[in-house]
Amino acid sequence: MRSSRKIGYVILFVGIGILTFCLSNLSYKIFSQDKKMDDFLRTQGEMSTELSERIDKYNSNVNVDETGLVDPFNSEDIELESSKVIDENGIFGYLEIPKINFKKPIYLGASYNHLAKGVGQLDGTSIPVGGKGRRSVLAGHRGWYGDIMLLKVGQLYSNDVVYVHHHGKTLTYKVVGRQYISPSDWDMLKPVEGKDMLTILSCDPMYPPFTRRILINCVRVDENSGKTGVDASSDKKNTTQLNTNGNSSSKTVDYVLLAFTILAWIVLIVNIRKFVLDIRQHKK
Repeated sequence: MRSSRKIGYVILFVGIGILTFCLSNLSYKIFSQDKKMDDFLRTQGEMSTELSERIDKYNSNVNVDETGLVDPFNSEDIELESSKVIDENGIFGYLEIPKINFKKPIYLGASYNHLAKGVGQLDGTSIPVGGKGRRSVLAGHRGWYGDIMLLKVGQLYSNDVVYVHHHGKTLTYKVVGRQYISPSDWDMLKPVEGKDMLTILSCDPMYPPFTRRILINCVRVDENSGKTGVDASSDKKNTTQLNTNGNSSSKTVDYVLLAFTILAWIVLIVNIRKFVLDIRQHKK
């Protein structure tokens, strides 16, 4: 076999190999997140009295006006008070957003390492255990190395449902709106009196430079608008239907990605086989 032909094969293998690796890694992370979340929640157990007391103490001391929030996407070496509540590298719970097929661990403190693995509670805001007059802010990247993370967060609109799972409990929130702020405009993250709120914080736009931040604001379903039991039940049924439709669309995109991954493997294997046959033929 001529050397130029060998070089051509090498370039082809490198190109297809890199593409196949990236697609495989991405597909694995998307399709393994269900099992990872289920395994963690099954073994986590209930919250201890000691941990509950530490969280209540931290949340009662939260004051957005005085704490001085720090943009988690521009700060790597910051001391996190909330991460001291539990093991610094421990998972507190899971954030689930059905519409965009998102299931990632929640860490206390939005540090560089935490945001590389999931979402982090922004230090200076409440730990996400619920409660009127509290707002927990969960920060996450719009995309990270080999993972789409919150890439599709812009697809969330009013009435979409968000779940926070932790210590045997599930807190259900409903999206009530979005805002765009500068990286230092933290006034928008103040708690709202009488409301149990959750805000998802990420970079915007999806590509550099990330000149602003997107906020997806959510309110606890059973505390929204003071609805009666019948109205709340009907509302939950409607929001479930909306999220089912959105989740189907998101999963379709994920399965298309999986199909391309399989196709890339087939192309790689076929070309390797062709290369081996060419070598054998030239040896005869």
